[in-house]
Amino acid sequence: IENSVPGIFSYLSMFLGSSLKRMYMSRDLFKMQDVLKLYLKDPLTDVYNRRGFEEKFLNLFEKSRNDGREIYLVSFDMDGLKYINDNFGHQRGDSALISLSEAISNSLTDEELCGRMGGDEFSAVLIANDESRVEEFEKKFNDNLKKINDSITDAYRVEASYGIRRMDVYQTLKDNIEKADSLMYMHKNSKINKFGAERNDVPSFVKEGRV
Repeated sequence: IENSVPGIFSYLSMFLGSSLKRMYMSRDLFKMQDVLKLYLKDPLTDVYNRRGFEEKFLNLFEKSRNDGREIYLVSFDMDGLKYINDNFGHQRGDSALISLSEAISNSLTDEELCGRMGGDEFSAVLIANDESRVEEFEKKFNDNLKKINDSITDAYRVEASYGIRRMDVYQTLKDNIEKADSLMYMHKNSKINKFGAERNDVPSFVKEGRV
């Protein structure tokens, strides 16, 4: 028995050393995952940032092209963020951005993609067999915005202008996004021409009884 004691201690030492090594490796792995998330995800909204969006898009594009399905790019620009920040504070502005990102994300399928491209600008990727997917997305997105606005107790609305463009495979992602941006600005300008300002800046859109 006495001769076996050193062997037991040796085994325990090896076991503990191996366990500690695995623990440190796991801890380092979690750290790497956190760093990777910061590298690819927007910390406020938890959707992809521009870098993550572009990286994920490449994989999505190849898969969809091999499947024979079309890709649509959607460019969003939030309406009236400055109005919300100036009148209700930046915390409410951040909350509105999060709400908009959720309205977009919750309108997408599991294989589709959403990213915050910077500031109040977002992009989404739709994968479609035909144009009915675009109509389905628009309806769900507007329904999601309505639910969000029905729950807001302050005198502002979460609104966005957007443009949708079918992906031209002979142009770069940047060029396609710029074309979708042009359609989005046409949508925004049509609101400004109609109401004289972005929707959140128009008194008639301030919620009744909540001023």
